[in-house]
Amino acid sequence: RAVTAEDFEWLAKESSNSVARVCALPTQDKEGQVSILVVPKVAESHADFMAKPLASTELLRTVRNYLADRKLLTTVLNVQRPVFRELSVVVEIILLQAIHADRVKREIEDKVRLFVHPLKGGKRGQGWPFGRAVYRVDLYHVVEAVSGVDFVDRVRIISEETKQEVDQFKLLEGELVHCVNVEIIEKAHDRIM
Repeated sequence: RAVTAEDFEWLAKESSNSVARVCALPTQDKEGQVSILVVPKVAESHADFMAKPLASTELLRTVRNYLADRKLLTTVLNVQRPVFRELSVVVEIILLQAIHADRVKREIEDKVRLFVHPLKGGKRGQGWPFGRAVYRVDLYHVVEAVSGVDFVDRVRIISEETKQEVDQFKLLEGELVHCVNVEIIEKAHDRIM
């Protein structure tokens, strides 16, 4: 029987091979209600890997039916897709001399997008943690680690909702992040001195 959040998460993953990640949240204002947020598997080789991984209605129904047979009678289930909050990133960098700039810029974009990815992101590469804010310092580290980058001058996080720059991109419990755009601006060495 599913009683704890961990029970629901474990059972939801057992319900289908198509389930990659799950977050179970008790509904704060209603005792006995649980929200189950489902993220489907998407192969890295798939063309839509960098799009928001949205569970199909059929997958949500499969998870709901599986959990319905394993929950307490009084528990009310809400099986749904997580909310994705959108951000964009602007990176200003100085490259090492004699470096192929296009390759480095492409790698920076790929690494930034992968770092916040719901399936492969985060520091452990197991998916961006549900509800964890995105901090500029994290993105600095990602960009600095790219071969060919001499200096990271500035990293800006833009909320797509407000179109405002933020120091940290806050998420509510159970929310995930989606990177809409990564802009890389190359600066000359003399511009920074």
